[in-house]
Amino acid sequence: MTTLKYALYGQFIWFALASIYNGLSLVSLSHSGVGFAGDQAITVSAMMAALVFFAVTLIGLKNWLLAYRVLAPGVTIMLFLGGVLKHVSAGPVDYASYLAWALAIGINVFGVVVYTLGSAAAFSARLSSTSPQ
Repeated sequence: MTTLKYALYGQFIWFALASIYNGLSLVSLSHSGVGFAGDQAITVSAMMAALVFFAVTLIGLKNWLLAYRVLAPGVTIMLFLGGVLKHVSAGPVDYASYLAWALAIGINVFGVVVYTLGSAAAFSARLSSTSPQ
């Protein structure tokens, strides 16, 4: 299996983890009124962003490499800014628990890593397919 395929499968795992985290946050909101990382609007926004990011993964899985090469670096940057940096700078005080804060950061660091690997692998595949034999 190619590095790109591993990265795309990693992106699928990131999406699953983010969906579970945000889904459980919505359940927590409905039962106790406290979400893991904010109110319902924040949680739903995070879920919508994850869906948009996952659409890029699906583009990669369809082997539409040109579109993936254009979109994946943007996802990586947005995920770093909105999914890692935002949580780190907020600190654990704005979260349901220290664990909820640490999980939000950990899940999104994993996402940044697998989208970075996917971007690099997609560009590497392009370079290797155009290099002289």
